[in-house]
Amino acid sequence: MAVSDNLAAVIDLFARQVVGWSLQERMHTGLLKDALAMAWWRRRPPPGG
Repeated sequence: MAVSDNLAAVIDLFARQVVGWSLQERMHTGLLKDALAMAWWRRRPPPGG
């Protein structure tokens, strides 16, 4: 891991767990989008929820 790598993490505050994360060399919107997509995929909220 290079010194300039960036980490975005999505934390479930109720469960106190990291539910999504992304590690990339550049800080851009894709970093956050990937972390949010992982969190959504891992939790799979019910329709309408």
